[in-house]
Amino acid sequence: MYKKILVPTDGSEAAEKEVEKVGDLLAEDGEIIILSVASELTPHQFQSKEDIDKLNIIKTHIEQEIKYDIIKKAIFKAISGELNIEKEFQKVKTKWKKSLNS
Repeated sequence: MYKKILVPTDGSEAAEKEVEKVGDLLAEDGEIIILSVASELTPHQFQSKEDIDKLNIIKTHIEQEIKYDIIKKAIFKAISGELNIEKEFQKVKTKWKKSLNS
């Protein structure tokens, strides 16, 4: 029997069944750690909706912080001359046009 088991899940029905199977391998005082690999978290039978809502808010905040950090680094590179804004804009424009033609 195991004290802790990490179970990755995408929230699908098949993943839910696997989480239930893990319970059979768990020691009486053991702990299941559920790792969501989904873009939006949904409640599992072992979790409350309130906890999931809190996690989704934290996840959104982290994503915003990452985007902010990327923008901040790009601005720094542009100011320091490491980034050619016109060249980067043309790359984005070209990719965008290609995506429209696909």
